[in-house]
Amino acid sequence: MEATIWGSLSAGSLTWFVYLLNSIRKHKKKVKKIEETEIFTPSKLLKRLQDERYLSKWVADPDFPNEFKKLCCIEGNIHCDDPVRSYLNPNLKAVYLVRFTDELYSNDIFSNLPAQLEDKDNIFSAPLYFSLVDPTDKQSCLVRRSFQVKCGDDILEKIAEKTTKLDLSIFEQILVFLAMAVETLIHYVSNETATFRGFRVGITEKEIGIKVGGVLTTCGEVVYDRLQNSLKIDHPLYFFSSKARLLEKLQRPLSWKYFGLFFATLACVGSGIMLTRALAEPYQWLREYLGYRKTDPLKGIHTMNVDDFKCKKCRDAPRNVFLKPCLHFVLCKECAHLPDTKICPQCFERIDRTIDLYDANYNPHA
Repeated sequence: MEATIWGSLSAGSLTWFVYLLNSIRKHKKKVKKIEETEIFTPSKLLKRLQDERYLSKWVADPDFPNEFKKLCCIEGNIHCDDPVRSYLNPNLKAVYLVRFTDELYSNDIFSNLPAQLEDKDNIFSAPLYFSLVDPTDKQSCLVRRSFQVKCGDDILEKIAEKTTKLDLSIFEQILVFLAMAVETLIHYVSNETATFRGFRVGITEKEIGIKVGGVLTTCGEVVYDRLQNSLKIDHPLYFFSSKARLLEKLQRPLSWKYFGLFFATLACVGSGIMLTRALAEPYQWLREYLGYRKTDPLKGIHTMNVDDFKCKKCRDAPRNVFLKPCLHFVLCKECAHLPDTKICPQCFERIDRTIDLYDANYNPHA
């Protein structure tokens, strides 16, 4: 039972170890792929694509012969024909906008962290398309909306904020004062922030997003149409303002994966040692048993049962005579003296005479 438990734990930890090792390899491969990806402005990339030698490194689309694809980073100024207008500040326009609220309580010390772009519980807005425009010659790359896109750094900035204070009664104000006093006391005694919350005193509405007009770099599979001489990204992977900061953010999960790999290694080695100990006793028993069988002086001796003592001819009477000269003990006295019994049924040698098992006058030297 103990060996079964440790065997299961060893198999599980080994599976965990292999999974983490494979996950680290894939993640490092993804990071290296982004690291080796060049950053172009739309005009610079279109100029490079006029060179057939450079274009030959791109993958041709089998369905659209004039389109070629490759992972690239495109940098430019954000332009959008139909941007999202800020709800809190109508003068601000954005291409990605997240709106959320924070409820303020009497004993809040820290405000809630801003919602991320991927959060599904918040109101999310984005135009269908926007463009990254080269400020020098107005060449552009069309970028399609994507809900799976990840922001590589603080490209999501606070666009607008509005705080609404609630009117509290005298009784509520007294309770708020007492809650804040208790919170302050707990803070100084335990040197920790209080874990409870008092009365709600207001609401803060916030909007974060990517403003139109700013500089943005988009990483994704760029599609080049040779006939139209145009660029587009249908499925952007990352938005960022600094490639170094994007790579730094992508490297962070590796630390946790290596941390998990360390514990998986410990679990694998520990369970392996315990499994070896659990198997040591049955292994020692098997080793001793095999050694005993190897040196057993009775090894090879035939174990006989009752049927082995019955006459080989009639299969009924007990054996009670020896046959000469082969000395086989296989027949009863009656069968041995039958006229047709002339050869030994064991070795087929001719029988000269028989010797009774209980013959007191038998001389072995005769």
